[in-house]
Amino acid sequence: MEPAQEVTRQQPLARPLRQFDRRHVIDALVPNSAFLLGYVIAGPLAGVAGALVVASVLVLVRVLRSEPLRLIAMSFGAVLLQAALVVGTGEGRNFFLSWLVVNTALLVVFAGSLVRGRPITVRIARRAGLPEDSDLHQRLTGYWLGLWALHLAVGLPLYLVNQVVALGIAHFVLGLPLLFALAVLSWRLLTRPAAPAPALYYREEVR
Repeated sequence: MEPAQEVTRQQPLARPLRQFDRRHVIDALVPNSAFLLGYVIAGPLAGVAGALVVASVLVLVRVLRSEPLRLIAMSFGAVLLQAALVVGTGEGRNFFLSWLVVNTALLVVFAGSLVRGRPITVRIARRAGLPEDSDLHQRLTGYWLGLWALHLAVGLPLYLVNQVVALGIAHFVLGLPLLFALAVLSWRLLTRPAAPAPALYYREEVR
């Protein structure tokens, strides 16, 4: 494969990987940190107030910087949902309940795709114009399934015993850093050059 073709083939996934920038770190860290700080100082409602204040400031900054409104709304909406769960139940641990629910859903979807013999990463690769090798996608889907299972294996026990601060730390550590690492691994496996077929070399020797 020519170098130019290789670069073109890598672009569909390289572009999303570049989007793991400071904004995603801020979204993952700052509102949750504000919640945990408020929670430790004065309880769940103070934590919610801190998270909403920080999230509102981030919205204002991003609007002034003319960032995409859809992404701004999604980030702020996630914090609003977390805040509503805490206010509605009075329990600080429910600030992270949506994280556990999302990971449960992902676990079911990825596991179901493997059971059916149709790894879900194939669909993603097809849309990006990347290889659809069945064995490779069995492995990739298994890797992502393991990540969702790890989130639940750590997060669910902490949720059940009401360890809110530890739950918040786990939410960040198992979130963006591991997601980024696995996304990079997936990209490299999908875009690495295929090994040349031995038969081709044999034909060359005969000629």
